[in-house]
Amino acid sequence: MDIFKEQLVRKTPDKSDSVKKLIILAVTCALAVVCFLFFLSVNIPIFGVLFAGGAIYGGYFLITNTMVEYEYILTLGELDIDKIVAQRSRKRLATLKLATVLEFGEVTNSLNTSSCQTVINASANNPEITDYYLKLNHSSLGSTILIFSPTEEMLQFVKESLPRNLRIGR
Repeated sequence: MDIFKEQLVRKTPDKSDSVKKLIILAVTCALAVVCFLFFLSVNIPIFGVLFAGGAIYGGYFLITNTMVEYEYILTLGELDIDKIVAQRSRKRLATLKLATVLEFGEVTNSLNTSSCQTVINASANNPEITDYYLKLNHSSLGSTILIFSPTEEMLQFVKESLPRNLRIGR
């Protein structure tokens, strides 16, 4: 049976994202004022306006980079994880063959990870949504753990694609 399912998950901003936004905003304002005043003092105000505008645009660009979404695409037993930043750039984080999964379960506080494992956190970062993990040996990433936040429908399709010994009892 051919399976195709996709899901878009918006990452909930946390405190570090808010701090980043405040720092970027403060630096942007200070840089814009300094640029404008500097070029005003050397009697070239048009350059001051241009550089201040550039600083403001740069700040806007950096602030919008904190808006992150993850897309899960399940096709024929492969789970593709894409990271979408500010709806303007997309990057493939990994393609995982679900038939090679070694361990699957719900994320708890005691999820054991070691420093030699690659951890891909593509979760919604929302305490109201249940996160799940997949452990597997990836061909290029090595020992890998994926943390993700699937819907019930996506979760059902993922479970169907897992090896038989992981599907029993779930």
